[in-house]
Amino acid sequence: MDVVQLVKDGKGIFEYAPVRISDDRGNMLVEQVFRDGMKFDDLPSMKWNRKPIAGDDRRWDGVRLGMTGIEMQKICYLLNCMMLTPKEHDHTWDEAGKTGTRFDMAGMVPGTKWVNGQAVNTGKTITAVANIHDNHVHLEKAIAKAGGDKGGHICVVGKYWVLCNALFTRKFATRKDSKGRPLPNIQAINYGWYSKEAKYKSVTGIYRVYQDIGGAHPDSHFDPSQLCKLKYRWALLIPKGEEPREVDLYELSQDPKWCHLVSHEGPLKTVWLPSTPPPADDESADYPKPELVA
Repeated sequence: MDVVQLVKDGKGIFEYAPVRISDDRGNMLVEQVFRDGMKFDDLPSMKWNRKPIAGDDRRWDGVRLGMTGIEMQKICYLLNCMMLTPKEHDHTWDEAGKTGTRFDMAGMVPGTKWVNGQAVNTGKTITAVANIHDNHVHLEKAIAKAGGDKGGHICVVGKYWVLCNALFTRKFATRKDSKGRPLPNIQAINYGWYSKEAKYKSVTGIYRVYQDIGGAHPDSHFDPSQLCKLKYRWALLIPKGEEPREVDLYELSQDPKWCHLVSHEGPLKTVWLPSTPPPADDESADYPKPELVA
C-alpha cells in the first residue's frame, strides 16, 4: 500500500491544532501541528506490514498507518510540512494535557487472526508486529477511556520520526559504504511513547518516554507504531513586547537566536530527512492550509 500516493490523492485525514512554545525570556512560538496521527478511511484488514489479510473482507475507517521515514518526509513536501523535533513532541504532549486527550502508552495489543470468517483472539502482542486493524481498535478504546476526542491534541498514539542532530552522529549509523565506513545520512531517528512508567527522561526533562532518541531503524523501516504527526512549515513568532510575525521554520530551526524554541540541542543541521531532499519541482497536494493564529 502506497501511503504517499494516498496523500497525493487527497485521502490523508488530519487536522491542525496549535502548540505554543515559550522560553524564559517571554518569547513565544505558535505552531500548527497535526492534532492526531494521520488517518485513512476504507482500508482492508492488514497485517503489521500493510499486507491485506486473505479472506477478511472487513473495511476500517479512521486508521492511522505506520510509515517509513522516507514516506513521512515525502508527505512533508506534499503538505508544506516538517517533521517535529523531540522538543516539539514534548510540547505537543504538554498541550494535549491542557486542551486535548492524553493517555499513557497503549501497551500490548490484543491480537487476532482470521479463521473461517471469524476473528480469533491470539493473546497480546507488541504494537510493532500487531495487525494494523487490531492496533486501531486498541487505540480507539484507549482514547475513549481517556475521555474521548475533546477537540485538541490526542497523545500518545504512537512514536514518530523526528528531526534532530543525532541524524548525523555515527553512533546511529547502521549501513556502511564500500570501504566499510558508517553512513549516517541514511539513518532515521524515532522518539516518543510517553508514560509515567517509562525508563527514559524526555529531552525537556519534564516527562518520561519509552522511546528516547533512537537510531535502531533505518529510514526504510516501518511498523504500526511509527505514525505520521507533522507541523506546518510556517508558524507565528511572538517576541516579547512585539507583534506576532510569520516565520519559516526551515529558517528558524537553524537560526542561533531562535532555534532554542524548537530544538533541545542548538541549531538543526538539517530540516528534512537527509536521505530524502526536496524534489526539484513543487509537488504540493491540494489540502487546506492552516490559519496561523496566536
